[in-house]
Order: sequence, then C-alpha cells, then structure tokens
Amino acid sequence: MSELVELGVLRLCFLGSFIALAWAALTAFGVAVPIGDLIVSVCAVTLISTIPVSVAGLGTSQVAFVYFFRHWADDETLLACSLALSGGLITLRAAIGIVFAREFTREALAAQEAADCDEAGALATADCDEPGALATADCDEAGALATVEATD
Repeated sequence: MSELVELGVLRLCFLGSFIALAWAALTAFGVAVPIGDLIVSVCAVTLISTIPVSVAGLGTSQVAFVYFFRHWADDETLLACSLALSGGLITLRAAIGIVFAREFTREALAAQEAADCDEAGALATADCDEPGALATADCDEAGALATVEATD
C-alpha cells in the first residue's frame, strides 16, 4: 500500500511540474490565467493529450490548449505557447528520465545479480579432486556471488 501512495505522490509532483511549466510558458507569452483555471485547464489538456489519435501528442493537445485558454488570449498566441510547452514537456520528461536512470539501472543490475546467484547456487556444490573436499558458494545480501571456497 505504501508503494501505491508513493507513486501517487510522485504523480502529483509530476503533474505539478506540468502546471508550473504551463504557467511559465503562458507568462512568457504574456497570457495571465487565474491559478484555478490554469490547474483545471492543464489537467484537462494533459488528459486529452493522452488520447492516441495524434503523432507524438501533437495536434489534439494543441486544439485542447487553444480551446481551454481561449478566454485569455488569441488563437495564434495560444498555439505558439502550446508548441513551446510541448517542447518544454519533452525536455522535462527527458531530464526526469536522466535523473532516475541510475535508480532503474541499479534495480535491474541487482535483479540480474540475484538471478546469477540463484543459478550459481544450483551449481555451487561440486566434488573436488581431493576425496571429501566440497566446493561451496556463498551469496552476499545483494544476491551477488561473493566467494567460492573449498572445504574438507
């Protein structure tokens, strides 16, 4: 349950960054939108942009952006702002991916090491040249193969 809450909080932070970026883009184009209208409109545009009827999210999201913000600026300004916002969102998503790439890589490597250790554990017991000697393998906490030692 705690992982679900953590993911929900991360999603809200992600959406908050979209809202902040939209506010910055609109401000850069000289468009002043009340904060409540901004939040609702950005959430609606984000939802509409997920509909799989456009290439790379372009087209549908621009129409929605122009529609939802039509009361505060002309269509040309809103279209230009929407295109700038799309570029900003792509950059933001790439930056988030770079920030979390190390975490995902670490998790994948740990899972691979655990699988390797499980495989090595099946092969860890073997007879040695000397009678009575037995090879054993120990795994560390991360699941990586730590040592192989011979015992009598």
